[in-house]
Amino acid sequence: IDYVIMREIVDTTLFEVARKIRDQAVFYGLNYLLLAALVITGLIFLPHKANTSIVLTTLALAILESFATITSSNFISLKRPVLTNVLFFIRAAAWVVPVIGLGIFVPDLRSVNMVFGAWLTGIIISLVVTAYVLRDLPWRVIYKTPVDWVELKHDVVKCLPIWVGSVGGIASGNVDRFVVEVNLGREFVGIISFYASFVAAVIALISSGIITFGQPHLMGFHRQGDKAGFTKLTCDMTLQTSVSAAVLTSIIGFAVPLLGRLLGRTEFAEHAIVLWLMLFGVWIRMTTEGLGVALYARHQDRAVWQGSLL
Repeated sequence: IDYVIMREIVDTTLFEVARKIRDQAVFYGLNYLLLAALVITGLIFLPHKANTSIVLTTLALAILESFATITSSNFISLKRPVLTNVLFFIRAAAWVVPVIGLGIFVPDLRSVNMVFGAWLTGIIISLVVTAYVLRDLPWRVIYKTPVDWVELKHDVVKCLPIWVGSVGGIASGNVDRFVVEVNLGREFVGIISFYASFVAAVIALISSGIITFGQPHLMGFHRQGDKAGFTKLTCDMTLQTSVSAAVLTSIIGFAVPLLGRLLGRTEFAEHAIVLWLMLFGVWIRMTTEGLGVALYARHQDRAVWQGSLL
């Protein structure tokens, strides 16, 4: 539902921003309660040998990571993309270096619990910063304002095909590993997963460095009826994402096979053609990303979800 919310809080009143964020939190909260109920029911009644502590920790990480992602992404629409990136860094990367350092000097801390604990800490800090930044919104008034369940239901129905398209997009980035394992073995899963990490890095860098800055302005231009500004920004974003993706993928395509040979991991060089195909795919994706954002800003949702599904 953040698909709709992020578009509706661009250039609107503080009351509407707070109301939409509150309704968004209510909707996701209900989903988290359902997920928690299903997981706990499974732990109690299904025959298995699952580690209860790991399952519950995973549940907590899933819920908190989801909520932190959604709430911090709202800052893109509020034209504070740098803050969105900082919050992502806090919960996804800032805790990694201390964990590695402690693991080097204190071997007893090289554990799953240490990693999970640090990860949870990063997410919680991200949420605290988010709450602090949003503190000036009219929450007292919103507290007395009931949730608009009719509007919420309308948004859910509207977002259902978007959700289906998103599932298709997520599946396309993960199902290949299962196919590879069945047909080629787990070693090759490691190889394409290694390659996929570079693909993910290209997407993250361009999305955070270009798309998040242009997206709210595109939505603002569309709301104001500024066709000239909208067209110019769409063209600029498309050119910037295409050139940036071309430069990044060229560097990665050259460096990874070379480093593989230098470090004695020849398999990463022997299958370089797979890497190059994946990099070509991500170049196509990022080149068209600006156009996808333009469709989103213009409320051409059918084209968006059909494209994601395909």
